[in-house]
Amino acid sequence: MVGLLTSIPLYNGTTLGDLVFQLADLSDWPKKGSHISAVCGLVLFLTGWVWSSFHFVKKLPAAGFTLLLLSFTAAAALQPLSEHIVFFIKRPAEGSSAVEYIQPRSYCHNRIEQKKVHITCTLRINHYGKQDTEVAIQPYFDKEMIKPQDVKIKAKTFTLSPRSKTNLNIRFTGISKKDIQMEGDSADMKLTVTNHTE
Repeated sequence: MVGLLTSIPLYNGTTLGDLVFQLADLSDWPKKGSHISAVCGLVLFLTGWVWSSFHFVKKLPAAGFTLLLLSFTAAAALQPLSEHIVFFIKRPAEGSSAVEYIQPRSYCHNRIEQKKVHITCTLRINHYGKQDTEVAIQPYFDKEMIKPQDVKIKAKTFTLSPRSKTNLNIRFTGISKKDIQMEGDSADMKLTVTNHTE
């Protein structure tokens, strides 16, 4: 069960295994290869499940199925539970530390034509603090053919309610220094969320 829990994504896309690697100051995603912490967790889960099934097969014939059911039940509850825990822990947070951009629950589509940039996004932002917070949201590209410094995009400002989960539908516009044609999903485009008052 520990192996499965360390490889299942939390509410923000990271895993418990990722956090362990970060604490050890190690990269859980090599430049080329698989997600190390997820692979380790899966191997640990399969090893533990097989061992437990054989170890308890005589005393508890349904041990393997029971362990599998318990593991997946715990994994299903991990994502919402982890989000509730963060809301509780970060209750006193203020400013930018109280705001988190949830990338796995966000989506952007971009189009560059005649040096004009158009980006349409659906963003999920959690605000953990107790007071209204004004944030400036500005996307930037993280691609080999388009560097962040090659594109200037106007930021949008929003006020987030206290202790909220906000879904924003935003249209950004900007200018590209390079005369290129491009359109597509922006899975690798990051967004910067900063406290506007800081």
